[in-house]
Amino acid sequence: MYRSATLGKRTAALYLAIWIATAYSNMVPVLGRLYDTFLQWLVPRFATHVLGNPNAFRPMATGSGDTTYNFALAALLASVSLACALEWTRRKPLALPPQMVCWWHDLLRLGLALTLLTYGLGKVVPSQFPALDPSRLLRPLGDFTPMGLLWAFMGQSTMYQMFGGWCEVIPGVLLLFRRTSMAGALLAIPVLVNVVALNLFFDVPVKLHSLHYLAMACALVLPATPALWSAVTGSSFVARPPLPLEPRKARVLRAVATTTLLLLLLANGLATYWSAAAATTRLGDTSLQGIWERVDQSGATPAWRTLAVSWRSSVWYGRDSSALISITADPKTHRLELPASVMKPLPGPRINTSTITLNYVRLGDTLTLTSLAGADSMRMTFRYRDPNTMPLTRGRFRWMQDYPDNR
Repeated sequence: MYRSATLGKRTAALYLAIWIATAYSNMVPVLGRLYDTFLQWLVPRFATHVLGNPNAFRPMATGSGDTTYNFALAALLASVSLACALEWTRRKPLALPPQMVCWWHDLLRLGLALTLLTYGLGKVVPSQFPALDPSRLLRPLGDFTPMGLLWAFMGQSTMYQMFGGWCEVIPGVLLLFRRTSMAGALLAIPVLVNVVALNLFFDVPVKLHSLHYLAMACALVLPATPALWSAVTGSSFVARPPLPLEPRKARVLRAVATTTLLLLLLANGLATYWSAAAATTRLGDTSLQGIWERVDQSGATPAWRTLAVSWRSSVWYGRDSSALISITADPKTHRLELPASVMKPLPGPRINTSTITLNYVRLGDTLTLTSLAGADSMRMTFRYRDPNTMPLTRGRFRWMQDYPDNR
């Protein structure tokens, strides 16, 4: 029984250490790239010959962390961890040297801190969940996926998103330092339980990652459970002897690792900010942002009913369908470029076979689109509807409400 429990603990400890090292291996410039290339060669073969699944090839960046490749990689790392733990237990060492325990603790807490700070800062400076744009405001509720509904819910309230971000940033900062790491891990557990629940019940494809981070927080707290239980119940417990003071080289190396992590966080935050700032100029003419409802048309016009325009994405809505489109407007030439697939063939010059160009004129709350061949070929007139007048965007906080506004 003792040997089985020891084997399980050692397997779990090795697995979490290898997993977090693999997750952030790209932080090591050359060796990380070689390691990642080796995994891309090994994981599909392991999945094919051991798991019997030939589909574990690493896909292009899709934003999903629950791909077949990710699960096959987790199975491979678990197998390696079990094999190492079996050999470790066979040799019967009672415990790791204290220095190895310290480095294992540092690997987990710094990896968890990096994750919490990355996601937390993405909420404190709202960017993970974008504010509701015209296209989301016009989408019927039944057309949302569970994940899309969660993103819309979080993006609707900037203050709630920032609150969630601080709940991740605070334990992340505490985890950066050994003396406060236990408090950081304790605070991280309820935060990560909520994250795991959201990912599971709203079908967000980072379930595997969030479960690992929760396990890491629990592993960091585990050595202190006797003391915590004694504090709650008032019972006595046998305190563990303190770890010996580490050599100066180890302390300097730890300080360098923490500083490097903070610099990487700063660089990542600046890159995200600049990327978002550059994306806001994608549309070109910001005066077209908003909701446009068609009121008049002539010629061979498409079956458009409403046009929702934002710098993130634009959507045209017909009677029974809608389509996500990319729009570029030049305020100097007053020409609008959009995919030809959502338009009927129109006379006049085109930029290429996949896009089409229209003239546009905005006068007050009226937008007119015409084909380049002339106003007689095609003409659509739209009237502006301010998204800020919709109930979801103009909702406000009130302490006292005689009647709940639940619509």
